[in-house]
Amino acid sequence: MADIPYLPEIVASVPWLLIVVGVLAFIYAIVRWKTPKETSGPEVALGVIGFIIGLVLPIVAAICFLNGAWGIFTLFLLILLSEALVLGPIARIMKKVPALATAAIGASGVAYIVAVLVVGLIPSWLVPYIGGTMWIMIGIFIVIAIFSFMIILFARGIIEFTGLVLGAWPIMIILGVICIAQGVLLLAHMSLLQFIEGAVALPPWLT
Repeated sequence: MADIPYLPEIVASVPWLLIVVGVLAFIYAIVRWKTPKETSGPEVALGVIGFIIGLVLPIVAAICFLNGAWGIFTLFLLILLSEALVLGPIARIMKKVPALATAAIGASGVAYIVAVLVVGLIPSWLVPYIGGTMWIMIGIFIVIAIFSFMIILFARGIIEFTGLVLGAWPIMIILGVICIAQGVLLLAHMSLLQFIEGAVALPPWLT
């Protein structure tokens, strides 16, 4: 595996990262709870900061996974918190935009790009035998647009549902508290799993 700059520092920062991002998620959820009907300035600021950090968390989780650091449970928390911070705001924006319009616009863009690329790959000597590039593009556009429309509509539904669930303020409060607790325990060379496995039989790969 290629050398990653500051690899030891990145791996060592995971407990503190859990604490800091857990606190951020907790505060963000409280702010949203206090102003459920209107978007406040602090909510937007915390949402933007959380969104940016949420994009970084999977990278940190992947680095730790490849180096066998901190265990699956900790990495699972990082991924889960990332989805809450990133998909939550995206889902709330999607909720305000008509689904059919989003899918139609996205499908049109995808279909046009694919149609242009496909036509561009057709040899010029073959064009006279298949009726001209215009009708080829129209046919390809229609087929790709229909397929893309269904895929985008389905993907949007999954993203919106996941984001609204994980981005809900009660869930974010719970995730924030769990991440803070796990970060503090990791600094003490312990884990929440040590408490959980006493009451529930956990699979070996999780511990």
